[in-house]
Amino acid sequence: MKLTKIEEIWNLTVKEGVKSGKNGYHSRMLNLSKKKFHLGYKIPDNLHFFRIQILKKNIPDISKFQISKGIKIFLEKLNNDVGSEISLIFQITNINYKDLFTAITFDIITNIANIQKEKKIIESIQIRFHEWQKFLEKNDPEGLSEKSQRGLYGELYFLKYYVIPIFEEKKASEIWVGPNRKEQDFSYNNCAVEIKTLIGKKHQKVHISSEKQLDDSGLKNGLFLFVISLKELVHGGQTLIELIEEIRITLRTNQIALNEFEKKLLISGYLDVHKKKYQKNGYFILDKFFYKISDGFPRIIEKDLKEGIGDIKYSILLTNCLNFSIKETELVNNLKKL
Repeated sequence: MKLTKIEEIWNLTVKEGVKSGKNGYHSRMLNLSKKKFHLGYKIPDNLHFFRIQILKKNIPDISKFQISKGIKIFLEKLNNDVGSEISLIFQITNINYKDLFTAITFDIITNIANIQKEKKIIESIQIRFHEWQKFLEKNDPEGLSEKSQRGLYGELYFLKYYVIPIFEEKKASEIWVGPNRKEQDFSYNNCAVEIKTLIGKKHQKVHISSEKQLDDSGLKNGLFLFVISLKELVHGGQTLIELIEEIRITLRTNQIALNEFEKKLLISGYLDVHKKKYQKNGYFILDKFFYKISDGFPRIIEKDLKEGIGDIKYSILLTNCLNFSIKETELVNNLKKL
């Protein structure tokens, strides 16, 4: 089932509910191999929901599902719950979460499609909601900001043009560790690369988020800084969506690598349901800069700090880093040796 199909069914239930003039749950059951899974719309709340009919003996601990923002999860006996059946209902509570709720619903349907036992279905839903909880703790349900879009574009550009051509697909997806809140964006075999994305070429400086980001301690195979300078174009250049689709095509022959990539997109805050938001702006590469971090590089690292000081954030002017500039081939050759 596609995302668009879920939206079509919800739109039908809205029309049917309004036409009926009756309050309550209006839903349609999906054809999911004996699973009683419904998509629907509740009147007069005017909110979307999905529900799955389960046996009372399999009722889960609702607290294990709880998502703190935008979604309510509860049990209710509805008219078409037969005998010992009861509905486990997932209902949106904030209209701003509509796109996100669509993505969650699609994810749940995809993950339970091939599961037959009811207890296993419930366990799968619990696991997926735990992942979505982590997403909500870190990301805006309405999509990435323009700054975050540019940052993700820079990381994915490096993944596509420098990491995937050198490493096999599965390893390439694993090497991209930025979404996991690691110190650097790419890390493998005692080597790391930090990515910085800039707009324009004048007075360029990069922002460093911690005292560990440019600390090469323990990285015997080197710490590198890759800076990509972009020009943002309205309805021009390459969009974030286009770059993601290109990487998906490259990885589709390796399902494990593709799954890892999709997981990290989600952690980064990217969802396909927000595509419309990302279609407007595209990017043109103005320049690329490569640096090898070593003693003397303008930075603040942990060993230089007095006791009690931490959570350091600062910026670096690239004009002060010229002595540490390297050619693209040096970085590529270093990665090939790993």
